[in-house]
Amino acid sequence: MWHSSSRRTVSSLGEEKIPLHRYLHRDRESALAALESVGGVLQRRLDGAVMHEQIGAVRRYFALFGNVFSESCTAPVEILEPIQSILRERDNEEIRERLERGELQYTPMNKRMIRSLAGAFQSSRVHIPWTFTPMNYDLAARIEKVHRHFPYPFTTFYSRTAIFYPSKRSLHDGLVEPGRLFSLVVQGQLQGTWHQPIHDGMLDPDVALLIEANTA
Repeated sequence: MWHSSSRRTVSSLGEEKIPLHRYLHRDRESALAALESVGGVLQRRLDGAVMHEQIGAVRRYFALFGNVFSESCTAPVEILEPIQSILRERDNEEIRERLERGELQYTPMNKRMIRSLAGAFQSSRVHIPWTFTPMNYDLAARIEKVHRHFPYPFTTFYSRTAIFYPSKRSLHDGLVEPGRLFSLVVQGQLQGTWHQPIHDGMLDPDVALLIEANTA
């Protein structure tokens, strides 16, 4: 939802509002390149657009965060280090070995890890999928459709609520306030949207990290 507002940087709840131009890419090619630059494996079947009465179309492009041990992983050190650190813990030994053998094309995650990585993507104009529509059901519907024909090896991904504060001058002068993380499943969205974490230090092969880049 877009809310009219004067330009501010902090909400009444203390959440930071970020200039929207820090996330928008000039064209599709730069958006896709940004996703790949942070370790993403492009998911072109999920490409889509959303319409807002005040701003028109926003294009959405997505990638899955790939295997951190893959030679093709180009994620920067600020993303790789926390993931590799938690993979060294005993609870994640089996997952680490599967990643090292190349059995997994994505890196299993948990909510705490995804939350901790969110800020590291910002410099590349990439983010956890935002709620351009209520509960991100436009994206959830596309994922479920793709999953029926090309099954995903995980069950759950995370989205993030977002409130948008448009400017009267232009979309690029507006603000976005990212909020809480919530889980969605790749199939059966109408049956529930919650995933019970195992514990904070253990990565979950049922959970993958989906990331998004946008153009307007």
